[in-house]
Amino acid sequence: MDAFTTVSTPQPELPEAQARELLATNFGLRGSLRPLLSERDQNFRVTTDDGRAFVFKVANSSERPVTTDFQIQALLHIEHRHCPVATPQLLRTVTGDVSVPLRIGDLTHVSRVVTYLPGELLSAVTTSPRLAADLGQSAAHLDRALAGFEHAGEGQILLWDMQRVDRLRDLLQYIADADLRAVVRGCIDDFDERVKPRLPDLRRQIIHADLHSANVLVRADDHDSVAGVIDFGDMLRAPLIMEVAIAAAYLRDIHGDALRLITPFVAGFNSIIPLQPLETELLFDLVRARLCATISILRCRSAMRGAGDQYSQEYMQSERTAETFLLRLNELGRAAFTERMRSACSHPQDLS
Repeated sequence: MDAFTTVSTPQPELPEAQARELLATNFGLRGSLRPLLSERDQNFRVTTDDGRAFVFKVANSSERPVTTDFQIQALLHIEHRHCPVATPQLLRTVTGDVSVPLRIGDLTHVSRVVTYLPGELLSAVTTSPRLAADLGQSAAHLDRALAGFEHAGEGQILLWDMQRVDRLRDLLQYIADADLRAVVRGCIDDFDERVKPRLPDLRRQIIHADLHSANVLVRADDHDSVAGVIDFGDMLRAPLIMEVAIAAAYLRDIHGDALRLITPFVAGFNSIIPLQPLETELLFDLVRARLCATISILRCRSAMRGAGDQYSQEYMQSERTAETFLLRLNELGRAAFTERMRSACSHPQDLS
């Protein structure tokens, strides 16, 4: 599968009436359905007549069955490891299966049902340093739970895969602003020169790889505490430090201290899984690489899907700060960024 496939392939369009029938027949669920926004799948929130909540997921036809099974088995693995971070749990069918194949037109999709986790999206609350620290610890706990897990689908090809940052060069054409395009190209050049040769030296495991503010839930009664993590669709085997970099790229302070939230986040992660010197050294370029991916991929998707694509419309608006934050990090510089991260890892902090 080409890396552009998931960007260009339309999302499934299962009629709601058919979704209701499938849920009742295969899962014994009856209730109301509400569509949920997704980058490439079709998702519904299901509220049953007795008040329970689930998410009904219909995978994109471009997703290989082995990749879907990878996501399913990972959730089962995390559940068995008793991870302190809440993650969706799979609901089995009336016959004990974890998924149901279905046809929509000429295409075959895999559907499944998971529990709907309570909480507020991180994007809906004001992120404090204390919440950033708790997110760091939560990310590390999740990675500890995923450690040792292996699956044939762990090598899925995604544009968002930060091990393939050089592929973003093909998307530079979608960045209309010449100055911004030059900045993104420079960051990709830095990645190729400084990070790519060191990738084999980094410790690797399966990671969530998408801990952004729409995939992290915060407790409704305590906005300083993470309630859970959702959406394991971008999960893959990669250097562990990329988990840190991806989440850090969304902890953007665009007015005050640029590292006000990233520093406690890294300290929180380091308190559970100590970072290695090389990981800290490469973090600056990895964070910038994720910001470049956000800038270029969303523009590419918008061009390929057209003006009516709801996902592009919503996220192009919410991700405007990616450009500003990338420029702020460039102004700060690699040396200052790295020194702050080393200090955060070397000097224990009160993360309570």
